[in-house]
Amino acid sequence: MKSVIAMIGLNSLPLVFSDTANKFTVVGCDDVSVIQAQGSLGRSFTSGCVAVCSKPQQVLNGSCSGTGCCQTSIPKGLKAFYISAVSLSNHTNVSFNPCSYAFLAEQDKFSFNVSDLSDLTFVERTLDNVPVVLQWVVGVRQTCLQAQKKLSSYACHQNTNCTDFDIATAGGYRCNCLPGYDGNPYLTPGCTDIDECGAPTNLCSHICSNTKGSYICSCPKGYLGDGLNNGTACYSIHSSLFATSIQGKSKDGREVAIKKSRVADQTQVEQFINEVVILTQINHRNVVKLLGCCLETEVPLLVYEFISNGTLFEHIHQTKGGISWLTWGNCIRIAAEAADALAYLHSAASIPIIHRDVKSTNILLDENYTAKISDFGASRLVPMDQTRVTTLVQGKLGYLDPEYFHTSQLTEKSDVYSLGVVLAELITKEKPLSLDRKMEERN
Repeated sequence: MKSVIAMIGLNSLPLVFSDTANKFTVVGCDDVSVIQAQGSLGRSFTSGCVAVCSKPQQVLNGSCSGTGCCQTSIPKGLKAFYISAVSLSNHTNVSFNPCSYAFLAEQDKFSFNVSDLSDLTFVERTLDNVPVVLQWVVGVRQTCLQAQKKLSSYACHQNTNCTDFDIATAGGYRCNCLPGYDGNPYLTPGCTDIDECGAPTNLCSHICSNTKGSYICSCPKGYLGDGLNNGTACYSIHSSLFATSIQGKSKDGREVAIKKSRVADQTQVEQFINEVVILTQINHRNVVKLLGCCLETEVPLLVYEFISNGTLFEHIHQTKGGISWLTWGNCIRIAAEAADALAYLHSAASIPIIHRDVKSTNILLDENYTAKISDFGASRLVPMDQTRVTTLVQGKLGYLDPEYFHTSQLTEKSDVYSLGVVLAELITKEKPLSLDRKMEERN
């Protein structure tokens, strides 16, 4: 039996051997090795490894579980240690393994191979390719609390926190940047704020506002949500007198618009049911599609295809997107698409439909700026033997057929009149009613 002892130490340096990255490793087939250390407070440490095998066929590449190779952990804060290695039979029974090896090294950089047992260049290869990982500590035998009492020598600067390394062994402390800060915590002035908004990893879906040590996600005006990519993000809202529409997503990932009644009274429920009845009769490319509904809840919900580019009103009056795309040719196209949709409602639907609320805010534009008529809550099916319906006031002043005030009846011509107002609005870029104009020009 032959024994070899070696000692390694970092006592004069502000360094310790990493307990998380390093492993004590023994390579051989009749070898026992022990690693020993003495802590700064009198605590001792002893651990060992036994590596045995009788033939190369027993050994697995990459495995250090005791057959040909063994590994074990070291304690935190280790600054110095002794290694003793013993060959049980001086390798006389394992001629393919002439030498014993015991060392401390970075676990992830050492990959055991059965050829290591017989390779006489093993030591040279390991020294060249397998490092040992050291950890930096300051204030040896000092805690954070002790070091902070003497600010002139305290190593942590601005926007840092201090953590005790290991009081039970070498002691000392470490400085780290606070969350949201970056830099060298040991150099003046310390850690500086990270602009998370400039990094592609921030979680904001729309607006990102940098703050000290963090950032805030928010949504643009007219949108709701938490502004987070992994949250609700931002969804647009559109409000009318009786309902609010918000953007959402269906289970299959499609973007949808969810229309929710503002008031949970019977009149509003009936109006929502009316809208469902109307839309089940319609299938036209220039009419918004109804995808589903929920009328059993206290507040009814309707689910539509999501139309991404807002209302025609917003584009005409530059509250969204501007009018750079609104050329004469596009104006003619939108007018034709809206007229085609109304012609379908009046003549081609299974039962004629009077919309009763045609206006630029009820004409939506999709991603290709295709016009789509929406909001059928005020609409009515017209019996086949009638051409008009008697109704309470519906529609918006400025767009409403003047004859209605004399007859209290709306006809298909009433929708055509309202569309004519939209066409005038589209051409002149003026609102039908505006208190900002002269008295004689307000309407």
